[in-house]
Amino acid sequence: MQPFEKDMTLARIELCQKIEKSLKADNCILGAFYGGSIAENQEDPYSDIDLRLVVDLETFHQFNQFKVGLVNQWGTILFLENEQSTNLLIAHYDTFIKVDLFCYSIESLVPSLWTRQIEIIKDVPSHLLTNLMVNSREVSYSLSLSELTNWQTKFFAYYHEVYRRIKRHEHYYALDCIDKMRQLIVIGWHYQAELLPNSLGDWAKYQGARSRLNNQQQEQLIDFFLDQDLSQLTDVMAELSLAFLVICEGLEKKATLPYRKSDCQKIFDRVDFGCLTDC
Repeated sequence: MQPFEKDMTLARIELCQKIEKSLKADNCILGAFYGGSIAENQEDPYSDIDLRLVVDLETFHQFNQFKVGLVNQWGTILFLENEQSTNLLIAHYDTFIKVDLFCYSIESLVPSLWTRQIEIIKDVPSHLLTNLMVNSREVSYSLSLSELTNWQTKFFAYYHEVYRRIKRHEHYYALDCIDKMRQLIVIGWHYQAELLPNSLGDWAKYQGARSRLNNQQQEQLIDFFLDQDLSQLTDVMAELSLAFLVICEGLEKKATLPYRKSDCQKIFDRVDFGCLTDC
């Protein structure tokens, strides 16, 4: 543990206090709330501060003009991400804490899965945020045919791409494809449990104490690990494809899949990773 890590919990509390005091006194900010780990009471010293601002439409169009000044009020900035974004700014502070700052116009807020659990800092006079949270709890996740199609075909595409990239000796590219396949397995597990997964590329809360995966799934995810020497490539690809087929079998009980098990197997059989031992 580095010295600064000992003080991160206190630093987070102090940063949140500065944020809340600043926003409550700012008449341009109609409402504000936390999302993510803070709203779910799952934060730890390394959690991002997911902060959402609600403003009128005119102020929203001016967000780029005042967002940097706003985050500078709260502490010493090391660097900023997404400075050119129209509704996002990520501020990294010298305390090793970062704030993901999003801005929404009041007109754009509608009940959604993402606003089912929020921690309100400042509500608009009409109690819009309170009502938003209550109404969002009536929204349920329903898996669509387009999501299933995208999930299956992305897995197939990465499976074949691994073969192509290894044949070209582009091992980092191949490893990136395998990483995407791992995550698509996790997304499939979420589909089975009727849980909303992260978007592809976002590994947040898939591992560790905050994961919604069961112990068996977390252990299986570890088994999918592959060293850069690719010595276990054939075994890992076989394990990934088998896990995919098992998920498909489970999902077929709930929905009609675009590609059934026999279709999937035909796609997997198109390439033989056992032939790549010399690559």
